[in-house]
Amino acid sequence: MRILPALLLCGALNGQIPATDARNTEIPNTDTHFTARQYKTLAEWQARRERLRKQILSAAGLLPMPPKTPLNPQIFGRIENKTYSIEKVLLETMPGYYLGGNLYRPLKPPPPGGFPAIASPHGHWTYGRLEHTVLASVPARCINLAQQGYVAFCYDMVGYNDTIGTPHDFGTPTEQLWDFGPLSLQLWNSIRVVDFLASLPEVNASQIGATGASGGGTQTFLLAAIDDRVQFAAPVNMVSAIMQGGGLCENAPNLRLDTFNVEIAAIMAPRPMILVSATGDWTKNNLTEEFPAIRGIYELYDRAANLESMHQDAPHNYNQLAREAVYRFFGKHVLGDSDAANFKERSIRVEKLQDMLALHNRPLPANALDYPGVFAQWVRTAQGLVNQITDRGQLREMLEYALGAEWPDRVVSEAKGEKIALRIVA
Repeated sequence: MRILPALLLCGALNGQIPATDARNTEIPNTDTHFTARQYKTLAEWQARRERLRKQILSAAGLLPMPPKTPLNPQIFGRIENKTYSIEKVLLETMPGYYLGGNLYRPLKPPPPGGFPAIASPHGHWTYGRLEHTVLASVPARCINLAQQGYVAFCYDMVGYNDTIGTPHDFGTPTEQLWDFGPLSLQLWNSIRVVDFLASLPEVNASQIGATGASGGGTQTFLLAAIDDRVQFAAPVNMVSAIMQGGGLCENAPNLRLDTFNVEIAAIMAPRPMILVSATGDWTKNNLTEEFPAIRGIYELYDRAANLESMHQDAPHNYNQLAREAVYRFFGKHVLGDSDAANFKERSIRVEKLQDMLALHNRPLPANALDYPGVFAQWVRTAQGLVNQITDRGQLREMLEYALGAEWPDRVVSEAKGEKIALRIVA
């Protein structure tokens, strides 16, 4: 190989390289105060939107999307009240990996076309999907939604309640190379939850929404960003320009390269969304920063009316005031009912924990995998997907997202060949 051309190439490129590498001086983290960029045209935003979607999918190990194997839903332990029912659910979101949850259904007959449905991820509450406190009651939310005419499915974060195939926090360097972590598993589970809801005979598959708070809020806007079947959403107390999520289930390598949660949440546009926030946490600036930035995206679609906000003086929460704001918003945009009086929260009957847990006195199915087994299954799936790809353009795109690199708009110099040798001459 000839050294001189390579050195000349280095000299030509040297004039194009900044004296200071921004990657060494501008290092954002989850607590950086970000500023939203401005988009002048819808076309400019839509190009950015598509890239962000693929970036999220790549960071979650879902580019390309894994095959959707049978969910084999197990629905049992039915409890009936006067206006709703609750059932335990186990879903096999990938072979040998089980997701637990509770399905809340109205007892009245479905309307023509079926009930709207809501995927309801929980936050980092002590009792997960069974948390029932003044600050956050997941059962109150789901029961009231069922009474209002929705099918609601509240499901576990990984490592919580019945979803015990992995711990909640994990991610060794080897696992991260395979994009295997709590964010990846939870986002995949959320996609499969939408599949499950859409499969229920009484559900209108064109009217599926999502709502959750805290870590469940992160899951809500990530799901809405990559799955257009989510037609309405309420990420609660999470969309922030000053904090991007403290848990491993809210972070993954390459997830927020040159972006942050406000942009990711804006991918929901122009579908209806309400941003719920509070003075006592990282959403304290919502009315002056996050909401106006996202509204700017909705305005590009001429759909500003599809975005609303609710801000209250309170600590981090999904409390009754927040829930009622979400009920009203969904009622107006989904049920066609703008009468706020119809969405006051009713008191609920709290069921015994053993009547809500899918694995109470019940083992996991015989094929259930342990933690190493779940990782091995993830790797086998990824290897099988990549081995089937023959399109070099698709492989190149996957590599660009994995490396966090872009092909430059203007190439200063390019040499065809298999190898290039660089040598420093004293």
